[in-house]
Amino acid sequence: MAPKMKRIAIVGVCILVAGAAVFGFVKVVPAVRDVIDTQRHIRKAALRAPGAEADWRKEFGDPDRTLAAFPRHEDNETAVRL
Repeated sequence: MAPKMKRIAIVGVCILVAGAAVFGFVKVVPAVRDVIDTQRHIRKAALRAPGAEADWRKEFGDPDRTLAAFPRHEDNETAVRL
């Protein structure tokens, strides 16, 4: 391969890698920002409504009692294989 062709190929690969990096950055940043905003809003809501857990317990009952209604059991061989 001629030196000029090799240089063109290297530049092309570099452009593709840079484009992929920019594309990935553009796609990941909004997702990360959404997770951060969600966590911030959850904390704000917890501080704003301290009685929310009591209201939930009044409506749906004790979570520990609900979990006790579904006792743990050993996984059978099919479940382990899957």
